[in-house]
This record gives sequence, C-alpha cells and structure tokens, in this order.
Amino acid sequence: MHQRVTQPKFDELMRYINRYEGFFTSQHARLSGYSVQNQSYHVKKGDWERHGRGIFRYKYYPHLGQRQDLIVATLWTCNRAGTPTGVVSHDSALVVYKLSTWSGHGIHMTVPENFRRRSSCSYSARLHRRDLKESDIDDLESFKVTTPVRTIVDLLMSKHIERIHLIDAMKDALRQKLISRHDIKRACLQPIEQDLILDLYERASHSV
Repeated sequence: MHQRVTQPKFDELMRYINRYEGFFTSQHARLSGYSVQNQSYHVKKGDWERHGRGIFRYKYYPHLGQRQDLIVATLWTCNRAGTPTGVVSHDSALVVYKLSTWSGHGIHMTVPENFRRRSSCSYSARLHRRDLKESDIDDLESFKVTTPVRTIVDLLMSKHIERIHLIDAMKDALRQKLISRHDIKRACLQPIEQDLILDLYERASHSV
C-alpha cells in the first residue's frame, strides 16, 4: 500500500503568513502540506528566509511589520498545534502601548508554567512564567500582549524597574484612556496587586 503524499497548499500557508505579517513556522508549513523536503527546497530557492530554528519569513510578503522581533519571539513559543503560547509582557508591553519612555532590554514574554524549549529564541528573550487568564490578554493578531492593567501590575510585582517609570506609564495610560478605575476593579487581581496598582493610579491621576 502506497503512502499518501500530501500536496502543499499555498493558500493554507498564506493564512499563517498574513496573520503573522509574513512569518510562519515549520509546523504551520507541515499543517499546510509542506514536507521537510519541500521546506528545505523553498529555503534553498530563497523563497523562505530563516529567522531562527523552525521560523521562516516569506520573501515576497509586501509589508514589513514594525515589531518583527516580537512576532518571531511569539512564534518561537508555538506548541505542536502551531499555536503561540507566549504573550508579550512587562517592559516590552509598555513599549507596545507607548507607556513611559522606558524600553528595557531584550524581549519580555510571559509563558505558561509548563513551557519548555530546547532551542533558544533568535532574539534575546526574557521569560516570565505564569498561567495568564484570557482577561489578562489583548490579541493584536500578529502577537498577543498583556493588558495595560496586567502589564503595570506585573512590573510593580517584579520590582525590576524604578517606580518613577511606572508612574509615568500610568500617566500615559490615563491620557490615552487605556486604564480606568473600573478596569482595575474588574481585573482578576490578587488583593496585594490591586492595592499596589490603585495606589499608583491615585498618585498618577493627581498630576494628569
């Protein structure tokens, strides 16, 4: 009995390419019918550009995303089903929302407690382990990011940046109407987390 050969389906692969602004993983390619041999062929031909182990960019995709590093880091966290499990967070989330002038170093991502990877990310990624709730996450299509409330709470709890930057971040969030007292009250926070961010909210709101 002959083994069934799966034919590559470019239209299916394009669904991933469009969602991740030109990027996709080897698992996405396999799910679209591209064998390991097919993948090697397209890399050698130059149609697919490597951006780390098992991550590619379609050379002819017309748009260059502004945060390719965040997309690549997100795809690096994909599970066997081809679904990213990492969420942009902490310092990197501040940058995404344009809160304060703090930029931090490298890429900060929150991954599930049971996250494991043998390979390293092609970008410098600092991982924070936590099982986030859906209410903690904003979906920006090409990657996910923690909500402004969760972002500031995580930074308050981690204590790795100076408080002045978090006050500035809260002021910016209030100006942009990204955080309200109602948002804080309805967020799924521990009592100590809610106390810390409410205190920061009060301090920032008096000077906006």
